[in-house]
Amino acid sequence: MSSEDRSEGAQTTLPTRSKLTGAAVGTAAVAACAACCAAPIAGVLAAAGVASGVAGLLIPALWGLAVVLGIAAATVYLRRRFRHRPVVVPHTVTLGLPTYVPRKST
Repeated sequence: MSSEDRSEGAQTTLPTRSKLTGAAVGTAAVAACAACCAAPIAGVLAAAGVASGVAGLLIPALWGLAVVLGIAAATVYLRRRFRHRPVVVPHTVTLGLPTYVPRKST
């Protein structure tokens, strides 16, 4: 075959159009995407499920921790508040007030 035969054959033969329709191509694309992305999507869903399970266990524990920390804070506050109160003296104290001195009249 010469170079002329190849060029004539290339010009006369048009590429045939694919028989796949748009729906078939779309279905193939969806199937390829599902095959490729199934594992990561399943991993994300599994992680979300595990996180919700852990949160279901931790939320009551966090409420308990909040109550314990509140009691501890109230205890520290009250101990500091009442620690520095002055002591009440049980007996009387004389203050040495001046006494009345009559004046001499002149």
